[in-house]
Amino acid sequence: MYPNLTPALVGLLGAALAVTAVLALRGPLARRLALRQVNRRRGEAALVVTGSVLGTAIIVGSFIVGDTFNFSIKQGAYDHLGVIDEVVGSPTPGQGEAAARRLAALAGDPDVDGLLAVRRHQAAAAKGDGGGRKGEPRASVVEVDFAAAARFEGAAASLAGPAPGPGQAVLNQRLASSLDARPGDRLTFYLYGRPVELAVARVVPARGLAGFGEDGAFVAAGSLDAAVAAGGAGRGAGAGAGPETLTLVSNTGGVEGGNAASDRVARKLTVALGPLAREGTSVDKAKQEVLGEARQAGDELGSLFLFVGSFAVIAGVLLLVNVFVMLAEERKPELGMLRAVGMRRGRLVRGFVVEGAVYALAAAVLGVLAGLAVGRAVVEVAARILAGFSPSEGGLDLAFKVTPTSLVNGFALGFLIAFATVALTSIRISRINIIAAIRDLPGEGGRRLKRRWVVVSTLAAAGSGAAAAVAIADSQGIGT
Repeated sequence: MYPNLTPALVGLLGAALAVTAVLALRGPLARRLALRQVNRRRGEAALVVTGSVLGTAIIVGSFIVGDTFNFSIKQGAYDHLGVIDEVVGSPTPGQGEAAARRLAALAGDPDVDGLLAVRRHQAAAAKGDGGGRKGEPRASVVEVDFAAAARFEGAAASLAGPAPGPGQAVLNQRLASSLDARPGDRLTFYLYGRPVELAVARVVPARGLAGFGEDGAFVAAGSLDAAVAAGGAGRGAGAGAGPETLTLVSNTGGVEGGNAASDRVARKLTVALGPLAREGTSVDKAKQEVLGEARQAGDELGSLFLFVGSFAVIAGVLLLVNVFVMLAEERKPELGMLRAVGMRRGRLVRGFVVEGAVYALAAAVLGVLAGLAVGRAVVEVAARILAGFSPSEGGLDLAFKVTPTSLVNGFALGFLIAFATVALTSIRISRINIIAAIRDLPGEGGRRLKRRWVVVSTLAAAGSGAAAAVAIADSQGIGT
């Protein structure tokens, strides 16, 4: 998720690591003190790392949830469209055929990989009779030239194989499952109020062109002309005119790569249609819509989970602050002695920063591993919930997906949050009274804040509150 943030996050991560390396190399005393504290107080170090792991794990888990939903929804582009990028539809068959003739001029365009004209009929399908009768009220019967379809899809042609003969149809797996149909079964399709019997020639996976129309049956071009003519006559004048005549367009670049040229190809299609574009023929950028919806849904769901988990991230930050303050209190006499023998406050801060960077780096690595487990658990729960709904009811087959971008972003965010928390906390706890620290006396209480810090803190709080309101309203997990 959020590939647009990766350059900035990686840059900040590199800067933080570079600063830590410079502090460690130029300050050998601070480096030795920091590493000695890590080795001497392993229990406290484990507690600090645990506090940082919590935030990183939530962030990485949220990104994985977004990746999974993005990838799962994107499968619709493969299952229902395949290489189809644009669909040109017309309100009447005559206009659709005229559009197909006009668009044929684009066959040699470098942005267009292929064109295919099909006729799609909406129909109800049934198998058997009596109590064992099964039906599908929202089926599609698509007339297609199977040889042209094989050339259109290329090596991975979903309708590869011989064209069905007269009175036969090729079913995709979705429709075959709905009707419990197998090769050789006879099905009844109700086209325009007229029953048409077709035998199942074979069943193919509902992917690519074979998934176009979802519950689809595919017949040879022109094989249903008689049914269409009879149905049209039965409806009478003004009742509509037969099937949809569509021109399917494949852009150069594969299933997802072709989407990059979608806007450009759509403009060329509109120009080629000429007056037909003003008479109802439309260009639908189907692939672009599916991929856009997948990206939006993934971002929104990932942001929602990150928003809910942000309270755990905040708890992790507070735990980190409290643990570091506790460690400083335990070391107070030691810190006082170091200041008494001449160590300046800046060196003390640098030692804390180096020590904190070690904790943050270890926590970020462990947090990524824990985030993978968190994301997997959330996806498993969501998959079981969504499995109980049909596709029309919002059901979705989730496929667990992790992208390197999310892991890098999660690692960088987790490290930077821990590093910034440690650095700011170190600046605060380094302000000690040397005599009181050596004698382990309670710290000064009630010290009055300087006015400029009161003003800056108030403005920062107000600005953060205003920005948070906008982020929550827009479901921006990172902003929240």
